[in-house]
Amino acid sequence: MRLITAHKIMISSAILFGGFFTAWSANNYAAEGQSTALTLSVLSGAATVGLVFYFRSFLRKNRK
Repeated sequence: MRLITAHKIMISSAILFGGFFTAWSANNYAAEGQSTALTLSVLSGAATVGLVFYFRSFLRKNRK
């Protein structure tokens, strides 16, 4: 496996986990109303969006 392929897999899995964690934290906030869950949801959502933009630029840069 090439290093670029491994990097794509790792970024994709981080995006999926980030989306899941964002949804899970938002669900916890809706159920319990804790501000910690809201903070986690917002921060993990922002990090996930950042990873999506990074992944898109990574794919553009490494086209053959």
